[in-house]
Amino acid sequence: MIYASGVVTFLSNNKNFKKYKRRTIALEVIEEIPAEDDSPAKTVCKYVALLPRSYECRSLEDYTGRVKPFLQKSISSIIVSVQVSHLNYASDRAVASIKKMN
Repeated sequence: MIYASGVVTFLSNNKNFKKYKRRTIALEVIEEIPAEDDSPAKTVCKYVALLPRSYECRSLEDYTGRVKPFLQKSISSIIVSVQVSHLNYASDRAVASIKKMN
């Protein structure tokens, strides 16, 4: 698996969104930007994600383009931007300990 972390901004109608944890993704709210009119608010979150390895990716940098689609599947909102700050290979032992914490 690939360990990815960074910041994601998405549109949200959920006012009580604080944390989101699943087996392969964790989000924590940094900032909520109020909406004008009836449009949804922007929510800025830190994320940690465990992406599956792909035979098409030859280096860690190749996984950068896979982060947004992976997050989009987990978050049912429109993603405005994704910043990837860290990518690393994760061993099976590390993945097991990360999943226990979530």
